[in-house]
Amino acid sequence: MFYLVQDRWDEFCGLVDGLSPVVGSESWPHPRSSGTSNHLKFHAKVYVFAHEYQIETLEDMCLRKLHEDLRTFEVTPANNGDVMELLEFTYQNTTRLVDREDGLRMLVIQYVACVAKKLTRHINFRDLLDDNAEMASDLVHKLL
Repeated sequence: MFYLVQDRWDEFCGLVDGLSPVVGSESWPHPRSSGTSNHLKFHAKVYVFAHEYQIETLEDMCLRKLHEDLRTFEVTPANNGDVMELLEFTYQNTTRLVDREDGLRMLVIQYVACVAKKLTRHINFRDLLDDNAEMASDLVHKLL
């Protein structure tokens, strides 16, 4: 069982390797230092904006920053709601694409697959999956 979880984590860690490096991203304001309550969702909100206005470099920057934060984010009972909010926001504000996966959905659902065991302790996790068939389907796909 450990090998499956490790394989998922390794896949997650390599997700942004294909994105082009973004010059100037070092000056991106970090939401944790600016008082944002859910710093994970901050990156997702900016990604949705960038996607709407087709600003690909900003989309890439958001995915890189979110990926960086998720790699170091330790899911606990006190903060697993942040991951739940990120997951819900992602699926409410992005769509399943025919020709490719949406970058935000791909990143978030892969992370959720890695920490799914911890999220099952959240009282609303099952309800969230029940309410969104695409989310549940994508998660099952990643878990298998």
